[in-house]
Amino acid sequence: MVWAVGGNAFVLARAAERAKLRQALEHAPGMIFAGYSAGACLTGCDLTGIEMMADPGELPAGYSVHTPPTTLDLIGTRIVPHAGSKDADRAEHELMRQHLDYLRLRDGEDAFFGDW
Repeated sequence: MVWAVGGNAFVLARAAERAKLRQALEHAPGMIFAGYSAGACLTGCDLTGIEMMADPGELPAGYSVHTPPTTLDLIGTRIVPHAGSKDADRAEHELMRQHLDYLRLRDGEDAFFGDW
C-alpha cells in the first residue's frame, strides 16, 4: 500500500514521477494507492486547477524543473480537495471556466474507486 499525504500537489507529483510510482503501480497487481489532499490529487488525470491551491513552480532542493508534475491518472478526472475552502472554490471556478470534469472532496469525505 502507498499512502500519500498532503502538501504541494506539484511537488508530490514530481516526487512520484522521479520514483516512477505509476510504473510501479502498473507492475504490482493488488497494490493499493491511497491519500488525502495533495495525495488525492495524484489520482486524477492532471493537476489543472490545482495551481489555484498550490504553487506549481515550487521546487525543493534537489528537484529539477525538468521533472514534470505528472499524476497517476487512476480515475480519469480531477480531484479538488478541501471543497468549500476559498482555495478549492477558486480551483473549481477555474475548472468550470475551462469546462473540465472534476470531483470535489470535502475534508473527511472518502472516495473509493476500483473493483473491490
